[in-house]
Amino acid sequence: MSVRVIDVWKEYVIGATRTLALRGVSLEVKAGEFVAITGPSGSGKSTLTYLISALDVPTRGRVEVDGTVVSELNEGQRSAWRRRNVGVIFQFFHLIPTLNALENVMFSMELAGTRGDRRSRALELLEFVGLRDKASRFPFELSGGEQQRVAIARAMAMDPKLIVADEPTAFLDRENKLKVMELLMKVNEQGKTVIFTTHDPELASFAERRVRLVDGQVAGEERSGRAR
Repeated sequence: MSVRVIDVWKEYVIGATRTLALRGVSLEVKAGEFVAITGPSGSGKSTLTYLISALDVPTRGRVEVDGTVVSELNEGQRSAWRRRNVGVIFQFFHLIPTLNALENVMFSMELAGTRGDRRSRALELLEFVGLRDKASRFPFELSGGEQQRVAIARAMAMDPKLIVADEPTAFLDRENKLKVMELLMKVNEQGKTVIFTTHDPELASFAERRVRLVDGQVAGEERSGRAR
């Protein structure tokens, strides 16, 4: 999936306080790219991913994903579009504690009302992330790295063409951070567009292209030269 962010501004208003998170951001991502959004805390990285994945809408500007202007959809339309087209991975995992790993992966398929063998699909995805043998484990029985790998499997459940990950390794040790990044590379090698945020230069180096945000604006970008 291709992504176009066109002169996007995002302002948050809490009481009498107004905060500009994004200030005229424009960005294009080609279908199949692996892109890191980098920058310090408070630079607008998370806000940008929320807009790209249609979890939020800009104050002004335009967000297009594969020709669909997601910034103009209402909340119900965005939710339906997101279920079909985007796999979102959060830094806090957001697994359902009362469901085991297999059930967590199946959950998004059940929400979407998909037909077919959901269990087999979920087991295939757990195999992909190296956790098929822990399908019956509950989140509290898994390490942080394992929980994030389940979250990656869940994000892929509907076979989306776009994966958006917001600081997916923020609470992991280095070994598990590298495992997660290697998994995202494997996802990208399947032809999916992958966009992730990080403030860690080592992790950003996994991407083909790095876009840096500072104070809600694009401050530059560079290519890594990583072979596809």
